[in-house]
Amino acid sequence: MSAADTTAAPATRAPSNSYWRLVFRRLRRNRPAMAGLVCLVVVILAAVTAPIIAPYDPMKVSLADAYQSPNAAHLMGTDKLGRDILSRVLWGSRNSLKTGFFAVLWGLAIGGVLGSLALWGGRIVDAVVMRFTDVLLAFPGILLAIGVISWLGRGDVQMTLAVGLSLAPIFTRLLRASLLSLQESDFVLALRSVGVPRRQILFRHMLPNALTPLIVQATLQLGTTILTVAGLGFLGLGPEDPRIPEWGTMLIEGAQMIQTFPHLVLGPGACLVAIVVSVNLLGDGLRDALDPRVRR
Repeated sequence: MSAADTTAAPATRAPSNSYWRLVFRRLRRNRPAMAGLVCLVVVILAAVTAPIIAPYDPMKVSLADAYQSPNAAHLMGTDKLGRDILSRVLWGSRNSLKTGFFAVLWGLAIGGVLGSLALWGGRIVDAVVMRFTDVLLAFPGILLAIGVISWLGRGDVQMTLAVGLSLAPIFTRLLRASLLSLQESDFVLALRSVGVPRRQILFRHMLPNALTPLIVQATLQLGTTILTVAGLGFLGLGPEDPRIPEWGTMLIEGAQMIQTFPHLVLGPGACLVAIVVSVNLLGDGLRDALDPRVRR
């Protein structure tokens, strides 16, 4: 083997960048998306480390310290019971993020099953699934969640199930549309021509190729879901124990005194806006990174 051959061989064996590495490279070039990612990571770290970094017990009542404006001892002030707002915001982020994240996963799981069933089960099953999603989509998401919570009762698990159910028809329709677009693609037709079973084509080849829009939609829905969770808390459907910090509950408590003590709503309100904006920026960046054609 010549020297030229030995030097050229490694170049031919060098692996190309994987698809996900290329996606991350595109995402890194998107500054708004990276800013959203950094902000989201900061909020998640704050939520995870809340037991360590929170300066006070979020449920400790001190009537002598009630309605204090932001100061050195209480950076976000205190509420009507003298509880430290910063500590309650940090602990409240745990509830909001946990419920929002698992609600999206629950909705994604239901939507994935129904979307796959609609394509795999034939025309009758497809018609039944689509009419079911039409019925769910006829109700606003928060109204559907209120109905489910009123039936199941209040609690974190019930809220997760309720909000996730309101997201399910969105993922169902999206997955069904993605699978339908792949059904007549060349690689699917080739697999059918060589006798590959239909179930294997669906689960091993079509579903992995239909995940891109689901990932983007799930990221974007996370911000909406956190808003919905806060809205349910604002309506009094949050945790059963009113002492447990939750952003929506904090907002409704502060709204009653917003003109006199605006700091009561500034903390949870600013955090809610920050996380929703950061998730939306990250979702837009993921959409552009996964499918650069949408930018054209």
